[in-house]
Amino acid sequence: MVSDPAGPYAGVNPPPNAGTGFNPPLSADASTTIPAGLIVRQNAAGQWMDDNNHNWTSVVNGPNAPLSGRPVGWTLTDHDCAVIDTATSAVTLRRHAHEHLHGHRRQPRDRAGTRGGDRGDQRGSV
Repeated sequence: MVSDPAGPYAGVNPPPNAGTGFNPPLSADASTTIPAGLIVRQNAAGQWMDDNNHNWTSVVNGPNAPLSGRPVGWTLTDHDCAVIDTATSAVTLRRHAHEHLHGHRRQPRDRAGTRGGDRGDQRGSV
């Protein structure tokens, strides 16, 4: 998808990683480069962004999503955690819980606990 002209880098691959350039700079001796893939993250506004602050939403779940093999409006299921009420056995699915979950441990009185965490955003690849 990175090499597709519909992406935010207009098909330039490898794409720059520092604004419009590269850090560290590409070697002047390199006659060819290896095409790259990218990991994008969904931000709080629902946009799929790469680490160089370029918006991939159009090809991830927007009007050009079919170019990446996804339907328009595609999203991650993202049910990271099932919370079970031990008093009633009711189950609640929590979305986006991965922003807080890394390890699970049992706490007193049968309460589930967590520790660790991540940056709090969804990830996908293009």
